[in-house]
Amino acid sequence: GTREVLDQHTNTWGSLWRAAPGPAEPEWIPDLAGVSCNGVSADDVRAAACTFSAGTSCPDGLPVRAIGLLSNALLQNLADQALAWEACCRWPSVESVVHTVLIPKPTGGERPIALFRSAVRVLAKAKAWQANGWLSRNSPAYQNMAKGRRVGDAMWRTQTRGVIAGTSSHSAEFLVDLHKAFELVDRGLLLKAAKDAGYPCDVLAWGLSMYGWRRRLVFRKCVTAEMFPMRGIAAGSAFATTELWLLLAGSLGRLTRRFPLVVFCLHVDDLSATDKNEDPSELANSLAEVHAAAREELQHQCLMQIADPKTMVAASSDALAETVAERIGGAAEAGTSVRKL
Repeated sequence: GTREVLDQHTNTWGSLWRAAPGPAEPEWIPDLAGVSCNGVSADDVRAAACTFSAGTSCPDGLPVRAIGLLSNALLQNLADQALAWEACCRWPSVESVVHTVLIPKPTGGERPIALFRSAVRVLAKAKAWQANGWLSRNSPAYQNMAKGRRVGDAMWRTQTRGVIAGTSSHSAEFLVDLHKAFELVDRGLLLKAAKDAGYPCDVLAWGLSMYGWRRRLVFRKCVTAEMFPMRGIAAGSAFATTELWLLLAGSLGRLTRRFPLVVFCLHVDDLSATDKNEDPSELANSLAEVHAAAREELQHQCLMQIADPKTMVAASSDALAETVAERIGGAAEAGTSVRKL
């Protein structure tokens, strides 16, 4: 029945989030105590509200885009209140509620999307913009979520390399998917990575404070009891994709330095690696080595898990793709189309 299904989802996601039955003091608060906070302006809040469509979900009933219609005085008052909440890492209990909707995926299972209350969503987007300067200075070529980047950029870089080299060679690429990437983010590791990278700590504090709020799962118009996640970030947060990149950046940097001729590309929770070689056997061995190194980095340094059944290989020939998949091992599968990748 419905109750049994809800209990199953509560146990599954609660385990991933290491959820507690009640609120707990976040371990990161002492590390960010005294951080200088930069508030947002009324113009920032209005501009952020206007980025949402009229049909954006609003679990509290307040249309997100309508916030942009408030007067400058009211918007500035809202921004000033947010600055006060930010300074003490505490938000009003009425606003610190998250509905996580479980959306069925075509391949099976569900994708959790966090729906924050409308004012929180607008303020968070305005705050996230404050990190744009840092992102423009700290987004290497393999960071494919940066502004102006496209999914096919890695392919074009590979083709350019081939033209410059002027040799006829074989090429192959593997793609790995990070299993439950947002849910498995260790917030302590994220905090350390952000500090090491010089990421604005006041922006980080916003995201971290939001992820520990009381959360309810929504599935087929039914709602579970509340829980308080102690691990992970949240798809649906304005900060989430940047935070995931922060966590993985150190490992990606080490991989690119170790394998300077391999073209890496990270798109949210999908990592691809492309290589070329005149000898197909050497190419297969090389990519197998890269895959093993990537697994080591992601699992041991970032505490992420690779979804092995989703590991795909594409190559300049079907036979080469099969060989690379075999060398990688596990459940790696040779792909036959770009769409599948």
